[in-house]
Amino acid sequence: MVLPLVTQTSSTFTIESTVPTDGATGVSLNPTITIVMTQAVESTSLNTNISCSPSCPSLNGGASNRTITLTPASALTTGTTYTITLNKNIQSIFGLTLGTNTSFSFTTL
Repeated sequence: MVLPLVTQTSSTFTIESTVPTDGATGVSLNPTITIVMTQAVESTSLNTNISCSPSCPSLNGGASNRTITLTPASALTTGTTYTITLNKNIQSIFGLTLGTNTSFSFTTL
């Protein structure tokens, strides 16, 4: 059996990109929120370490390698600016943490 090799792609653990992007407007009421990190995510560190303000419907999802995917359990509210915050304790598989709470925002249709 050959196992895939996972290598550290960055010396820091931060958000590389998000969909929707920070400051995006006209976002669907039923978005798939994608957060790409600079290193593979330790999926168990996501538990209770991602929040949405104002309160979102429950966010379902998880992590696969460097990508965190979240989907609200029901539609978001029209014309509302939401902020997704990743807690500083989210960890990479290499043991690094974000070190500081990190957020991005978007506004729905």
